[in-house]
Amino acid sequence: MHKSIIRIVRPSAVFAFCLAALAAGAHAQSVVFAGYGGAYQDNVAKALLKPAATKIGATLRQESHDNLSSVRVQVQSGKPGWDLVQLGSESCEAGTKEGLFEKLDYSQIDVSGIPPQMRADTWVGSSYFSVVLAWRTDKYKGNPPKNWADFWDTKKFPGRRAMSTYPQESMEIALLADGVAPDKLYPLNLPRAIKSLEKIKPSVAVWYKSGAQSAQLLKDGEVDMIAIWGSRIAPLVKDGDSVAYTFHQGLLNAACFAIPKGAK
Repeated sequence: MHKSIIRIVRPSAVFAFCLAALAAGAHAQSVVFAGYGGAYQDNVAKALLKPAATKIGATLRQESHDNLSSVRVQVQSGKPGWDLVQLGSESCEAGTKEGLFEKLDYSQIDVSGIPPQMRADTWVGSSYFSVVLAWRTDKYKGNPPKNWADFWDTKKFPGRRAMSTYPQESMEIALLADGVAPDKLYPLNLPRAIKSLEKIKPSVAVWYKSGAQSAQLLKDGEVDMIAIWGSRIAPLVKDGDSVAYTFHQGLLNAACFAIPKGAK
């Protein structure tokens, strides 16, 4: 199911948006893109942004941000230094309500191949990503955790945990751990989710705020088990670190591109 959903967004369609977005700022011959950093941003730039910049003869510069709060500061300054940003879909929705993004001109953007639910007046979906359960293999060896209920089971699986500070992820995970079926998650039962989170809270050693931090926590063995973005765990596995992960009960979310309000 994971792979079939990813195919909904055609890379060529997203490339077309990047081309249009970068062309809007090409008069300066330099376009600044800000994302979440790490291997994920490297691959986004390699697949989409660098080819688009080359096609229009612009120089692509890259920076990283700390989610929507960083974009908000840029816009409130009146002179945002970023021309294009990538965020999670919920941040794009929140930023739209706050008026942080430019309205897109769809007469200049070919959205064939991008489904309606992956585009709005101020943003276009760029990719899907997963939140997965990962662990240290030298800690759990032949008996690793298999689902979020195991993540919550501190007696069977003792060790230090880490979760993100993003409630849109932790609420879903907490409910799945509490036995809610995936097709029954929505609308979210917030009191039940909070009650479930209270059970695991004493064992969560770190509530991380960035993807880079999450990967480092697991790589260095500061935590034994973690709810982590798939793009952050894959490089660790590739490098031969003592880590593993499962897509079972993985969450699926979307990322999006937007242009900060006032970007030159």
